[in-house]
Amino acid sequence: MKTIEVKEQLQSYIASIEAEDNEQWKISSADDANAVISPLIANEKQEVFLVVTLNNNNEVINTHEITRGLIDSTQVHVREVFVNAIKDLAAGIIIAHNHPSGKLDPSTQDIESYRKLKEASDIIGIPILDNLIVSSRGYVSFLSEGIY
Repeated sequence: MKTIEVKEQLQSYIASIEAEDNEQWKISSADDANAVISPLIANEKQEVFLVVTLNNNNEVINTHEITRGLIDSTQVHVREVFVNAIKDLAAGIIIAHNHPSGKLDPSTQDIESYRKLKEASDIIGIPILDNLIVSSRGYVSFLSEGIY
């Protein structure tokens, strides 16, 4: 094999790896969102709150851990949720947290927090496209469940 052929093959291989690294996840459903979020927090022993920032095509820009709390709660403030969305120039976000207990039912506090964040999102102009609660047993989507 000639040196030129090896070099061309190596360049082709590097280009294919870079293309894979730059490939963005497109979120078209709650299942897609879960595929991004669950591997990050579903099995955590503490509650973790994440924000997934999205571009105009609903492709993931980034994921941000906002807070890490106790085994059954975490505090979330509007400021921390939206600062990264603004920095990422996000067109929309998906918020999520885990329930280490495995229970997927949203608590009263989960629903109240979501409503406050939704109000802020309407004012800021960065829509919350969904809110997921994940655990080792699965996930629940506020959008799919009609929770507003």
